Amino acid sequence: MSTISVHLPDSLHRKAAEKISVLMTEDYLGERAKRGNRTKPHPIQPIEQPMNTGT
Repeated sequence: MSTISVHLPDSLHRKAAEKISVLMTEDYLGERAKRGNRTKPHPIQPIEQPMNTGT
């Protein structure tokens, strides 16, 4: 196999990196969804509010 190096403008490099990130995230979430269990979802934990000390 051969390797080709290509220099890209920064703006194009950022766009390519964003696209790759989106595709990798989509794959990751798809794999997680396959392992998921819809019959017993985890309960949503409430966010604890900080106590107001009145100072």
